[in-house]
Order: sequence, then C-alpha cells, then structure tokens
Amino acid sequence: MNTITLASPASLPIVAGLLRGCRFVTPYTAGYEDFRYQRVYQNPFKNDTQEFLQYDAGHTDARRNQEKV
Repeated sequence: MNTITLASPASLPIVAGLLRGCRFVTPYTAGYEDFRYQRVYQNPFKNDTQEFLQYDAGHTDARRNQEKV
C-alpha cells in the first residue's frame, strides 16, 4: 500500500504578501506597482524587515525604469 503525505499548513513557508484586488502580491511587486500606477510610497511593513527592504527595492526599480522612458 502506498502512503501519500500531504503538506500541512504548519509545514508551508510563511510568505508575506499584500492583498491587491483579488490576488496576493509580494512586497517587491507592491512597491513597484505603488510607484508605477499611483506614484505613492506607502510601505506597510515594519522597518528593518526583509519585506520592508523588498518593498523599497520594488519602488526604487519602478522609479529608475520611469526615468529611462
């Protein structure tokens, strides 16, 4: 008899995301889209966390891409 092991919620990695519309986005994507579409910086994450830095990187990349156009 074959045994199938299912992943339990406790064994899955925790990924911080923000609900945008009907989907979850990564902190990087949230930062990128905030600048690209709304021209705002609204970082909802605590300072000095990985998510904070990812949001900031996305925002910075979007700003740099805008300058090239």
